[in-house]
Amino acid sequence: MPDSSWFQRLRQTKAAQILVFYLGTSWVVLQVADIVVDALRMPEWVMPVTLLLLLVGLVFTLATAWVQSLPSTTAAEEAGEVPDDWEVAPSDMLASLRAGQLPHLTWGRTILSGVVALSLLFGGAGVYVALTGRPALLGPQAAGASEVADGIAVVPFEVRGSDLEVWREGMIDLLSNNLDGVGGFRTIDPRTVLARWSDEVDDDETVDLDAALRVAGATGARYALVGSVVGTGDQVRLSTTVYDLDSGDRIAQARSEGSAEEILPLTDELAVSTVRGLLDALGRDAGGALVTEDLTTESLPALRHFLEGERLFRTAQFAESVRSYEAALAEDSTFVLAMARVSDAYGWLEDIDSEEADRWGTAALERVEELPPRLELYVRANDALINASVELLPDLREAVRLYPDDPEAWFLLAETIFHLHGPAMAPVEDAARAFDEAVALDPGFTPYLQHVADMAIMMGDREKAQAALDRYRAVAGPDAERFVAHAAIGIPLLLGTEEEAARAVDAAREADARTLDLLLGTYGTRTDRFDRIEAVLAAVAGEGPLNRNLLWSMGSRGAFSQAEAFADSGTVRPFDRLTYLARIGAVWGASSDTEAFQSLLDPANCETNAACSVYLAPALAQTGRWDDADAVVTRTRALVDRQMEAGDSSGLIFADVAEGRTAVVRGDDARARRLLDPWKDSYSIFGEFARSGLAEVARREERWTAAVGFYSGLLGGYSRPLGLYGLAKVAEARGDDDEARRYWRSFVTLTAEGDPERTPRIREGREALERLGG
Repeated sequence: MPDSSWFQRLRQTKAAQILVFYLGTSWVVLQVADIVVDALRMPEWVMPVTLLLLLVGLVFTLATAWVQSLPSTTAAEEAGEVPDDWEVAPSDMLASLRAGQLPHLTWGRTILSGVVALSLLFGGAGVYVALTGRPALLGPQAAGASEVADGIAVVPFEVRGSDLEVWREGMIDLLSNNLDGVGGFRTIDPRTVLARWSDEVDDDETVDLDAALRVAGATGARYALVGSVVGTGDQVRLSTTVYDLDSGDRIAQARSEGSAEEILPLTDELAVSTVRGLLDALGRDAGGALVTEDLTTESLPALRHFLEGERLFRTAQFAESVRSYEAALAEDSTFVLAMARVSDAYGWLEDIDSEEADRWGTAALERVEELPPRLELYVRANDALINASVELLPDLREAVRLYPDDPEAWFLLAETIFHLHGPAMAPVEDAARAFDEAVALDPGFTPYLQHVADMAIMMGDREKAQAALDRYRAVAGPDAERFVAHAAIGIPLLLGTEEEAARAVDAAREADARTLDLLLGTYGTRTDRFDRIEAVLAAVAGEGPLNRNLLWSMGSRGAFSQAEAFADSGTVRPFDRLTYLARIGAVWGASSDTEAFQSLLDPANCETNAACSVYLAPALAQTGRWDDADAVVTRTRALVDRQMEAGDSSGLIFADVAEGRTAVVRGDDARARRLLDPWKDSYSIFGEFARSGLAEVARREERWTAAVGFYSGLLGGYSRPLGLYGLAKVAEARGDDDEARRYWRSFVTLTAEGDPERTPRIREGREALERLGG
């Protein structure tokens, strides 16, 4: 008779051995799960659920061992009534379930159930990560960040107490600026953080730690700083916690307490403590002190006005933001960041040449060394932009490499290329990409969208231009339409049908002066539709100076007969006709043999006007009158020398460019290069003449990289046809037929009404495009 005691039965199940094996296997599963959860940034609930499933699995494992030890089970298996030990038998399982019975426990079924349960858990968590935009899958790519330096994202603070709401986002600015650049860290730009926060968090949502870390990770940061501001009576307590987003570990904490009136010094204390804790945890050296005054102010009213100005600026309410920034400066006249911001706001409100923008920009520049290096660069770059200098363009390119998550860096780079397109000597695609990066990082910053629409119009992308314009209108504040009215006309004028273009010309005729200036200044020479811009010029020029632009435009696209007939109409001044001769000489190597134009080529002209010689000397050289051209150059050089002896060097550019352009026509490339190269960065028309000469010299010498830069610098002016021609020729010389075809197509479009008999280049372009397959 068999021993039926409980202990004997337990020995038959081998429960002890099975339990040890199961616990060992469970430990391995938990270690692997921990690695996977950290690597993929899965939710915090994954590990507890894994442990729960393993506990449930333990019950099923012991139950299976018990069932498999029963003699009746062995007999049933031998009789074929139940599956064998390791058999799964899905059909039998389904039959048992349909009959309302628990399926027979086998080792095969138990192990498979465990594998399926864990697979569903981790598969479901993976889907959750993908759908909710967790940082491991969607963060750095969406934010445009890269592995440059360890980034810290300061997320909105939890706020409790009256009159403290401003610090929910205000602490982001304060701490981001304080922490940036210390110990090798960089802070994620507050605009990027707020843009991601807006994407992830509803306005009325209570945000838990997991959601806050998810937002921080979506910016591409390595670390997240979360914090709170708690007010009790007249006291306030500030606290921060820093998390490592790779491991999820809490690595540093800080706290400061004091009077609510001293929140800024408390923020200093908090920032110092936070960084020290962070550096201590990571074994780094601080390398310097931190003070809030570097970027803000000691005046709470000033800071409140400043933060309000930032909010208004984001929605293109420039006049209102100017008032807020100036109110901040009235509270604290040394608030350098407010100076920089009000300068920027005036630039948008009035123009890049705004006197107020220049005044405040100069004021900020005088105190710029009070700012951290990154903001110091931005203030200097904005001042350089206002003063038409590309000196800091290399620094801005480096800034977007070091701070790829900073929309302001991308935007300043784009603005510099966009506005200083000539001396920047960069392809239009560089500006377009930089604008797109800025918008991707901070889609809620409305002013960016204006230039996105402008760039799309220039590049012929109507759908993108209209989308940017519509988006601007949807999010901009009241009275912001006037800042994009030129784009609303530009889209149908330059990208529409002939009928749409005609209506756009009528709209331009009725537009206010600002809109007309923006329309002509932004698009006038930066698309291939000079003919449609000429229709606007003809509609509004009257007897005024715009007739000069109309004459230049006709000549630049090779419509010589049309231009010269217009010049004879009596609405164009003699000096403007002389500048026309210089332009068609520079662009086409052509001249005019009509009496009206030839009479202008008198060496006695420009005797007291050095600038005039820049037009006269090359025009004389173009007709082969070398002695006269040299005489003009010699006389101009003597005039400039006398001015320089008196302390005035402003005329040097005229003498050098006149002589250098004449050397280009003569074929004296070395002399031309020596004279023109110092002026290639000038934003003036004389800088354009210098670049056009250097472009031709570089192409003749087969210095292709230099030629591409110089020709690219001509695409935004009346030398655009020469720029397109040169870039097409260089692309063919390099064997890049696709690039050549693109430039030839633009060239042929622009010169469609040009005279191929007067300049072989027009015929050459048409033949090249046909040869390359259109």
